[in-house]
Amino acid sequence: TRYLYSVTAQVHVMGEDEKQKKVELVRYNTAQFQLCDSLAIASQLKVTSNLKNNMITEAQHGRDDAQLVQPKGPSPRVGVCTSIRGDNIRRVVDQWVEYHRLIGVEQFIIYVNEEWGDLKGLPQRPYITYVPFDYCLENHIDVLKQQNRSDLLHPVYWNQFPYFQELINTNCLHRAKQMGFDWVTTHDVDEYIHMPPTYNQSLPKFLGDYFPNAKEEVGALRMKSIPFGKNIHDPTDNSVHHPLLVDYVWRKNSTLGNARSKILVNPQQVNYLDVHDTKGAAKPTVDLEPYQQLHIHHYKNPENGPHAGGDPSQWVKDESLSLYRQAILDSLTEQPNTTQVYSNN
Repeated sequence: TRYLYSVTAQVHVMGEDEKQKKVELVRYNTAQFQLCDSLAIASQLKVTSNLKNNMITEAQHGRDDAQLVQPKGPSPRVGVCTSIRGDNIRRVVDQWVEYHRLIGVEQFIIYVNEEWGDLKGLPQRPYITYVPFDYCLENHIDVLKQQNRSDLLHPVYWNQFPYFQELINTNCLHRAKQMGFDWVTTHDVDEYIHMPPTYNQSLPKFLGDYFPNAKEEVGALRMKSIPFGKNIHDPTDNSVHHPLLVDYVWRKNSTLGNARSKILVNPQQVNYLDVHDTKGAAKPTVDLEPYQQLHIHHYKNPENGPHAGGDPSQWVKDESLSLYRQAILDSLTEQPNTTQVYSNN
């Protein structure tokens, strides 16, 4: 496969008699695939280096948004991966990218888990790389029906989003290792990392100050999540237009739980990821204190109110991300229309 570098694989071959079962060793020459990735990563590193130089130049000219992105002094390098599927997801990618760039994320790798479609409706930026990953069976149901694959009727094959998300997350981890990132996260485009105000909206500065020895001591950092949405019982909020996800400011007033947590991963200490946690980590995962350190604002179907929000009388207004609103809008109108794209060739 294009993404997994297995050099050998075992294939069980059945004869007419069960006793004739044997195992054949199949060898795959993956040199071309690895060369393809090496060239793609080298190109991506060059783009990232140019972007960092541009941010320094802009900061010297006094641009406020550049100062947000470029913290003073040495700091960890942070990347983000995510997967997308469907028009509703595509339409919010742009603002999600620009928000996280404002808090210091350097590079975005976005896996397109559907037909490529010429990247229709997606932002074209030099710090965004799109990876074709159209491997969900639901995308190929017509072909499967033609093949009369009765073995695929089992529901496990149709409830496989976590499975493919694990593949995507682990491939992301591999890329982060190759690109030398200190931290990488794999949260969704309806999830926004909330920064404590004491760190001047700089995620790298927070990570560098709180975890200066993370490469040796920490496998991952767990961020708890809280759902945000519209107050559907408040006539004044129902009349408000919400062009950005950060415009949804109502949340449940409760202690944040782990049910929807996401993690920041130290690529040097982790070899495999599932959807919400690490596997095979050499070092432990640290639970972050949500209000003093980091947590996630989750905008899942926000037009219907906070997800699983319960009693609306217990909702509270939280405008902590509203301070980014104008900077996000400015970024959406100023960025160049170029991007990095991985090819299947």
